[in-house]
Amino acid sequence: MEVDDGAGGDFHPLTGVENTDAHHYLALSFTVYDGIVEGVTYRFRYRSLNDVGWSDYSPISFIRAASIPSKPPAPQLDAVTSSSITLRLSPAAEDGGSPITSHKILRDDGDGFTANAYAFELTRYDGSSSTFEATVADDSLELGKIYRFSYVATNAYGDSEFSNHLIAGVGDPPVVASAPTRDDLYDLFDLGSQQVQMMIRWDKDGVTSSLQVLGFQLWMDDGLANDDRYSLIFDSGTNPLADHFLVTNLTQSLTYRF
Repeated sequence: MEVDDGAGGDFHPLTGVENTDAHHYLALSFTVYDGIVEGVTYRFRYRSLNDVGWSDYSPISFIRAASIPSKPPAPQLDAVTSSSITLRLSPAAEDGGSPITSHKILRDDGDGFTANAYAFELTRYDGSSSTFEATVADDSLELGKIYRFSYVATNAYGDSEFSNHLIAGVGDPPVVASAPTRDDLYDLFDLGSQQVQMMIRWDKDGVTSSLQVLGFQLWMDDGLANDDRYSLIFDSGTNPLADHFLVTNLTQSLTYRF
């Protein structure tokens, strides 16, 4: 077995398969490691030996040192409405030695993550754009369902592994019907620090949403009526049962907005 230098130069025996190495005469395959550069096309040829001598060389094969691309980053969520989900997409970082020809967006069936396979390809995607809007009308999404989306890169050698998935549902943001309230039973004034604590509650059951409510956030201003000075003081994460938060270190006599 012989290979060239990938630039049309002279052939030379593969390391470990020299013509004098009888151990490899009957081998039907050989993996080449040394001196191979990704993306380069090499020429290979071989010949056989019997008691009379060597045969002529075989026809030459042209083999590119390449494989499938690396898996691309997971899709990112750009926007959601009651009729669409817009994804932000980034290409695979490595092409595997062969140019990436396209990307694919795939999703599951939206039935509670019961299926492991991303069985549905979003065929309207053009394969290269950095954003894509999947819609109820054109891509068979359903209002109220939550889907997993994955991204795949393709070159001449096939598809990459699935990217990590994005979870997103079809629906408008939830609507909160009532303002947070103060529970006076938990008020406390510290004479030493001159600071106040207050229990703030909200109606977790008074939220209107086409999707399952996953959690709550509580925001508070600086007590000086500055509309641009709200800050996040509580995040329940994925706990939809949270309905209160004890706010501490408040300044006496200031009026806070929640």
